[in-house]
Amino acid sequence: MALPKLGSAFHIRQAERYNFSQLFLQSFLTGLATSFFSVTTSSYFIKKLDASRLPLAYILSGVVGYLVIHLYKKLMSRYGLITAIVITNLLYILICGSLLYARLHDSSSQSLTQYVAFAGFVFIMPFSSLFALTFATLSLRLFDLGQSKRLIALVGLGEVIASILAYLMVPLLTTLMGTTAFLLLITMSAVLIGMIPLAKLVKANGERLRHVHANQAATTKVNFSFLLKDRYFMLIGIFTFFSVTAIYLADYSYLISVKFLSVENNIETAILVSVIFTVIKLGELSFSLFSSRFMSEYGMKISLLLLPLLLVLSSMLGVVSGSLFRSITFFIVAFLLLNKWLERVVRKGITNPALKVLYQVTEPAERAKVQTLIDGSLSQVSTMAAGLILLGLSLVFKKTELYVYLFVLAGACFIVYAIWLFFTQKMYHQYKEKIQLFLKGTGAKAIDGSEDIVPENFEITNPPDNTSFSELREMLKSIALDERKNSRNYLYEMARTYHSKAFKSVNGIDDPQLARKLSAALYAQEHYPARIAAIQYVQYLSPEEKLRVLRENYETLDHTLQYFLLRNVNSSPVQCSAEDRFYFTGLCRRCVRDILWIESTVNDLTELDNEKLQTALLDLREQQVFKLLQLFRILYDPGAVAIVENIWRNRVNLPENQVFAIELLENILEKNVKKIIIPLLEDIPLSAKKEKLREVFYFHNMDMADRLKDIVMKDFNLVDPYIKELAVRAYVQLTGDKNLARVFKSHPYLRLSSLCQDDQAALEKAQSLLREMEMPENVYHHKTFDMLLRWVARAENTRQEHATALQVNIEHLGNRFMVDCYGLNLLLEVKQQHSFNR
Repeated sequence: MALPKLGSAFHIRQAERYNFSQLFLQSFLTGLATSFFSVTTSSYFIKKLDASRLPLAYILSGVVGYLVIHLYKKLMSRYGLITAIVITNLLYILICGSLLYARLHDSSSQSLTQYVAFAGFVFIMPFSSLFALTFATLSLRLFDLGQSKRLIALVGLGEVIASILAYLMVPLLTTLMGTTAFLLLITMSAVLIGMIPLAKLVKANGERLRHVHANQAATTKVNFSFLLKDRYFMLIGIFTFFSVTAIYLADYSYLISVKFLSVENNIETAILVSVIFTVIKLGELSFSLFSSRFMSEYGMKISLLLLPLLLVLSSMLGVVSGSLFRSITFFIVAFLLLNKWLERVVRKGITNPALKVLYQVTEPAERAKVQTLIDGSLSQVSTMAAGLILLGLSLVFKKTELYVYLFVLAGACFIVYAIWLFFTQKMYHQYKEKIQLFLKGTGAKAIDGSEDIVPENFEITNPPDNTSFSELREMLKSIALDERKNSRNYLYEMARTYHSKAFKSVNGIDDPQLARKLSAALYAQEHYPARIAAIQYVQYLSPEEKLRVLRENYETLDHTLQYFLLRNVNSSPVQCSAEDRFYFTGLCRRCVRDILWIESTVNDLTELDNEKLQTALLDLREQQVFKLLQLFRILYDPGAVAIVENIWRNRVNLPENQVFAIELLENILEKNVKKIIIPLLEDIPLSAKKEKLREVFYFHNMDMADRLKDIVMKDFNLVDPYIKELAVRAYVQLTGDKNLARVFKSHPYLRLSSLCQDDQAALEKAQSLLREMEMPENVYHHKTFDMLLRWVARAENTRQEHATALQVNIEHLGNRFMVDCYGLNLLLEVKQQHSFNR
């Protein structure tokens, strides 16, 4: 029951829950396995070997890690993912079994004991990295990128929870078993049981997991010489080197400190290790609750500098306390252990996500290769280098007493972390310069002509077994073909169909009066498909004519048509004049105001438990954000803003894209605009946005009933009929008062007027028609819903009784039916190809 409840709490869809539950179980079992293995091998190493052996162990761990990962990649490329996972899991079980056997029979030989302790420690990091890699690969195969954003972090909670449980259980299990060696039995059992959810995933997902991916030939050679040629990537490499060195310095310090505390206080090493790692894992768990928004709220600079800065301060305090309290080793040990805690917790929650953003300023193909080189090969080399540094330290200070050695170690940590901090600052400045080059270099490619605005939308209208709507279906398909053949002339004829009076004096597409007549017709005509057809033609006007049409009609349109008009205006680069900047900046502020109203509304309705209404409001917010970005194209460099728009759209695939998009906007917007837009787009709580924007915008909270009434009374140009309908239904359910629906008594939209009449039969008949057409119940917009009913009545005469029952006026359709169908094409295009639904 726990996993279904977890699924409901975190809005995991029904279709995703099976894969999620099996991956969560495997993550949990893997967490148990690695935690017990880490405790038993690291505590045995500390107990049986001198600390001087640690550097050599790190060097060999890097070598073994490289070989294990290389073996896994070879197996996956030849035999497939599942075979690679099974073989490496069996290898892990074999290693654990060998270590257990050796542990139980090593008492007769001191040298054998040391070899066993050394070998066990060497395998900790390689297999931890391998399990993380297999988990990531499985997740990407099972979930699309949009699902990955929502689910991978939740699945990873299984490993964190299991680790906490394992570390808490170690003292009890050690007491019962008498030795930590038997913890390896739990490790082997957990890995073996982990094969069961893996087998279930293979059975449920078939080829998605069995498929062998062929290696693709690299088009760009990326190696260490490549890093040396580019200062930016070289600095990332230096950052990575010191980052990995920091990991092993912290780990080395921690292990020596554990040995000191164990001997000094006569505490079993395994118990001490489990207690420390429990504190670390609890820190990871609690820190993760707010770390996801840290980058958005505090920016890239602080996110990158935070860990090295904290480590510098902690190490400095260790040195200072060691100087002030001579021969009192505890103070140095305390700060060395704090280094370990900071390195694990802050790195996982903040530093690693920030590092992902650094790679965003490269092309995707190059990005993957560079990231693999730096995070893979360079990290392994850095591990070996860190081992050599520590080996040198241990040899030089081999004969010193423990207090002096710990003092020197704290000083070495301070120096390394200070150098890391220095290069991090350099890397951040280079990152800002790289952003500017990125914007200049890819801006032209981002806006090379208009977008494809005739997608395949009409297949959605195909009924499975009958031809009741064949006329309508064929009409829709023929429109797509005709539009493709001669788009500009076709659009002109479509616009003329509804605007015959306005176009009476226009002589073809080259007439200089066309833009003015088009704008006048768009302003006067309220029919939705007619406006869509006219707006679609705007892409062929001159930049000056586009801006004039935009100024004259923007405020008469609803938010969907506003976005549609802006997109056609921006189909080729358009820049407003200095005189118009005040007007367009005002439109941006109005858009920001609307977004904040939507966010306040969502916040006030959090306890309503109405998923449809919440989703519709969030989708409305998303469209407003894209409308805002379209306005920025007119005010600023259109190519640069186009890049931001594409990155923002793909933030569903890559969560770090949101941070990167905001970083780019910081380099594009004016200072006074930036102060408003950056807090608006940051992934921070509404309360934090209010604090930052209170001087510019007015905020007020409402109870749920008042907020629902507020939605209903809002201008139709901002709030769709669909959202108003959901709000009325929610209000009636919440209060039992049906009077609110009376505001729609004479409304032209059928579903809204039926709310007042409580005409459930009419709604059911409308939904029946849509099911026969295989159209979604909402059809994105209820204006489209009403138009669709009219089209259905026109296309199939046998359905006249439905038309009458639904009060559909089918008179005077004539050749306007063609325009209505074309309007459906364009509206579906806006709502599908440029979908704002997550």
